[in-house]
Amino acid sequence: MVASLIEVRLSVILHQFYQVRLTMSVSTSPTAKVIRKNIRSLEKLELQRFYGAMHSLKNSNDWRLLNALHGGGFQSTDATIMDHVKSWIDSHKKILAELAVPPPEENEGVADENYVFCPHGWPAFLAWHRLYVICMEKLLQKYDPLPNESPLGLPYWDWDADSASALIPPQAQTPIVEAIVNGGLKKIHNPLRSGMRHPSMPSPDGRKLTLRFPTPISPLLQREVRSALLLSNYSYACQASMPVSLEHPHNTLHNETGGTADFLDDNGEVRVVPGDLREVPLASWDPLFWLHHCNVERQHTQLLSRTGPVESLTMYMVDKENPGWITSKNIPLDTPLVPFPPLASVMEGQMPWDGKITSFSTFKDCLVMASGLNYEYDSFLLLPGLNLFGISNLLPFDSSTVGTLVVSDLRVRGSGELTVTYKSGDQDVTLQKSIFFAPESVTCHLCETRSPFFSWWAPQPTGEVSCY
Repeated sequence: MVASLIEVRLSVILHQFYQVRLTMSVSTSPTAKVIRKNIRSLEKLELQRFYGAMHSLKNSNDWRLLNALHGGGFQSTDATIMDHVKSWIDSHKKILAELAVPPPEENEGVADENYVFCPHGWPAFLAWHRLYVICMEKLLQKYDPLPNESPLGLPYWDWDADSASALIPPQAQTPIVEAIVNGGLKKIHNPLRSGMRHPSMPSPDGRKLTLRFPTPISPLLQREVRSALLLSNYSYACQASMPVSLEHPHNTLHNETGGTADFLDDNGEVRVVPGDLREVPLASWDPLFWLHHCNVERQHTQLLSRTGPVESLTMYMVDKENPGWITSKNIPLDTPLVPFPPLASVMEGQMPWDGKITSFSTFKDCLVMASGLNYEYDSFLLLPGLNLFGISNLLPFDSSTVGTLVVSDLRVRGSGELTVTYKSGDQDVTLQKSIFFAPESVTCHLCETRSPFFSWWAPQPTGEVSCY
């Protein structure tokens, strides 16, 4: 069964001057949609089918074109495609100039075939990648070995669930797997383990395939995602320049999973080689990129279910003349998301390189609620809005009753008592818990870090403290 989000309404007052409203509400759609599942939970046949589609897609020209949309890798000899690319570049540069958005640093002095369209550091990050992930899913369906079955969905990697989930799933690591290929079951090299590298950017060590050198992921990553999902400001939540966002943990996952490694070159010198996931132009060529970004879109869908329709967008920037200060700039909702056609066309399977684009998707077109999408997720992060405050153990809710829980008031006045009022049936219930706002010297005895945002702490029976 597809998970429905919980409806919870909170009013938080910190030190009498800071207030945030939190709302979450999503209902399961009655119409049949593509179901995006956790790759760890795929049944054997589902996994064999997915491997088969990935195997066929990776051996097609569609795979190269799809990856090249992110950070380049088009072939300059393909005149038809390059005509499209040059047109996209002209549109993209014009839009960035009009908005005064700094262009990607990777584009400085780069050839057209290696132009980076992927946006980072401004509100286009989540919207652009939503369209990108849908393109990937539509191509999976194009190469589906069982096309007459229910539509194939792109699975996600739930690295935000807990520390164990931050490890690369075995489904993406096992060297040899069984897949449905050419109508039969065959053993093949795992299509998620690696892929062809960016064709125009040779690795210092001369390898032709993508590699990862993963390092352990801090528990802080999962907590930051949850903190970002509790924000009511969509613009704030999708920009890594802010203290808490969905983009920042996304970046960290890329860096830590890609990692680096040392090797000796022909001159006996030690060289540092980054994993492909770590570099913007190279990342999409690693197949794990798609499971990662399918999960980021899962977070994005959950965020939009809480914030509601996006009525305005703001780009936050560090003031160069006054370091330490943040300036803001309005981003029009009709800003094009180059090079994607409108959302409805993408969901029908139109690719940017089809040559049929008469207009680009925009923020207004793309940032729709779950009911306007042709896919849904099998689960979301459990965010009743209370776990973060360390009082979930006080509340009598579980998966069967949480849908009836509506918190009407939650107040914190400095250090001391946390007061929660909620309805249980027809009765108003009020609970209290001792907490305090942590100074920077406090360290959680469980994760040995401070929470990056909403740093509420509660004393434990041992005399230690834990963050929530």
